[in-house]
Amino acid sequence: MKKHLMILFVVFMTTVGLSEALSDLDLKNYNGDTVLISMTTLKSSTDLLAYNGMVYNISAYSDLKNISKEKFFSVGTESLRILKKDAVIEKKLASVKTIGYLAVSVKELETFNGKSSSVPAFFASDGKIYDVTENIKCRGGVHTVAYQPGKDITIDLKKSKHSNNVIKGLLLIGILTFNFEDLYAMNGKNGKPSLVGVNGKIYDFSELKRWAGGEHLNVHSAGQELTYQLKSKSPHGVKKISSASVIGLLATDMKGFSTVISTNKNLKYSTKEQNIYEEKEIIGFLTK
Repeated sequence: MKKHLMILFVVFMTTVGLSEALSDLDLKNYNGDTVLISMTTLKSSTDLLAYNGMVYNISAYSDLKNISKEKFFSVGTESLRILKKDAVIEKKLASVKTIGYLAVSVKELETFNGKSSSVPAFFASDGKIYDVTENIKCRGGVHTVAYQPGKDITIDLKKSKHSNNVIKGLLLIGILTFNFEDLYAMNGKNGKPSLVGVNGKIYDFSELKRWAGGEHLNVHSAGQELTYQLKSKSPHGVKKISSASVIGLLATDMKGFSTVISTNKNLKYSTKEQNIYEEKEIIGFLTK
């Protein structure tokens, strides 16, 4: 296990040149140039920690390795290796090299619903996950208005008069990700949202009239990766999707990617570094 982690660290340090803080990133512009680090990888090592959506390698910083457990979010007795808001530690981290963004899957987000005192409360907006654990309006996992922890609230916020004021000043946790199975299930039917993957971004078409019921003009269906279809077969290309919200990234680990390929022999997907391609188009990303 230790040998495996050392290999991971070498890969991280030699392939990552982080150029942008998550707080400054518009997810529509993400192209795989920064590594996505999974919750599983983060929790597996005391040499890693996450703060404000960024993952740090603290192996050479003894003071940071000795941070008390109370400074981290936890579920029950399990530390998530995600730091709570702390100005002193934030100042120390300014001199530590970041190695990637923290990727939190939609299934993982659902567990962070704040419904018990031992579980933090996070929600997602525009593909980014925020901490609302100590927000008095989110006590017991229920917001006093309509913003439910453990969920993506992008569309709800856009409809709200409060809009971005709701997330202003909140601690970032990471990027919301959907694997292929997650995407396939979000087909606009039986109360599910109409989600579509394009160039590795997950778009929510639920509010678009021409995607009612998860179907678009009897040509395209929600719950699918549609980069090739939209770019090669649609008269509008991808121009018409700009009005839809990007709520996350299509991302999986290598094991998950291998499963997709083995169960869908007709797919012509390939990988290079952390990007997944169909032909020459990026259609998803690999998590570390």
